[in-house]
Amino acid sequence: SGACGQDGVSNVMVAALWSLDWMFNSVAAGVKRVNFHGGPNGYYAPVMYNNPSNPNDPPSVQPLYYGMIGFSEAVANHSHLIHVNVSTTNRLIKAWGISAAGSGHFHPSTFRVMVIHKDPTATGVARVVIPSPLPNGARQ
Repeated sequence: SGACGQDGVSNVMVAALWSLDWMFNSVAAGVKRVNFHGGPNGYYAPVMYNNPSNPNDPPSVQPLYYGMIGFSEAVANHSHLIHVNVSTTNRLIKAWGISAAGSGHFHPSTFRVMVIHKDPTATGVARVVIPSPLPNGARQ
């Protein structure tokens, strides 16, 4: 939902997958920063407070938060996207190649692939073709 979120749509696992794919699409289009708007108790918020006025009622982490964390981990260390080809009959399967500059827990010039399958009820085969040679001396 683009307006205020909807119970059963904005607060379920597919929302995490949608946000993850949306952030990758945004980067591919040249976007440098993303801000998801959310309030303390909206269905679309990354963290939801069931009772914001009660300090003893802890917040709950929502699916959007997991999408944001997944994206953050995938693009850490000054990473950039590398085109990979995906062959599949399921249009809800996407793959993104990521090359990290290296630091932290990734080896310098690490190449990773993020495969996102946004339909948990569908089955199928997806073939991801990684560029060869890997860019900038990256390794798998």
